[in-house]
Amino acid sequence: MKPQLSQFYSENPIIFSEDIYCASQKKTVTTSQYSKYKGVSGMDPNSIDDDRSICQMIRNANGLTNLEFHHKMIYIVNFANNAVIKLGGYSGNKENRWGGSKKRSLFTEDKRLLGKSYLDNPHHSIYELLNDIYNQIDDQKVKDYIIEISYYFERINSKILTYENTL
Repeated sequence: MKPQLSQFYSENPIIFSEDIYCASQKKTVTTSQYSKYKGVSGMDPNSIDDDRSICQMIRNANGLTNLEFHHKMIYIVNFANNAVIKLGGYSGNKENRWGGSKKRSLFTEDKRLLGKSYLDNPHHSIYELLNDIYNQIDDQKVKDYIIEISYYFERINSKILTYENTL
């Protein structure tokens, strides 16, 4: 059974357009402007950050693929950023950082299996996009990032859904 989508996820499919809405700037920007603003462009493949924030994991995967999927990664970072900002608005987290400064828990095999199942049976265009990249790469480290990103996208969806259901 596919997880239920939050209203936010349902109303925000990935749309490939040169202009995208940036929730943190509260305006529409070009993908090039967004890439520079969020540090997606110019990623040094040899400079991988250990921070396991969802956006940093996406940047790391982008760098490890030598920016092969850069344009797609812009849309993924944008969706992640907008979703986390939406979640932060519900939770009252003014810094819009999901989970604060603490490190995430261990990414277990159970979580890995769930993340992979979201790729194998996508229920939103973000998982379709991630799965498309996953299927085109051979690097296991990047595949692992994609699976973990998929898992955390569903955690964000679930948390947003919880807040939406209490309003």
